[in-house]
Amino acid sequence: MKEYSLSGIWKYRLNDVEKYRDILVPSNWYLQGLNYSGKVYYKRMFEISPQKDKDYYLIFKGVDYFCKVKLNGRLIGKHEGYFQEFSFPITDILKDGENLLEVEVDSPREPTDIW
Repeated sequence: MKEYSLSGIWKYRLNDVEKYRDILVPSNWYLQGLNYSGKVYYKRMFEISPQKDKDYYLIFKGVDYFCKVKLNGRLIGKHEGYFQEFSFPITDILKDGENLLEVEVDSPREPTDIW
């Protein structure tokens, strides 16, 4: 099985008004100086020439905590969980050439009360 890594510089923003900025993926946004709880919108363009006789999957090693994933404007799946590996089949959505991957991540505020 051949793998294509999407690690590297992605674009992100916190809302529809902000401009996109660069962020390193995989990583935790807190480690990159973004002290924020809530939704963050990521996107990345990538190119591929899919082979007709192959199946393709988008594999995540983990996302904290909720996410919605779109490929070429189409919702391909949602996930809830803390750094659990998950995947979505993308064979029928991949285009030959440039593709747009968008990931909405929601990392809600952790409770701060003492238990």
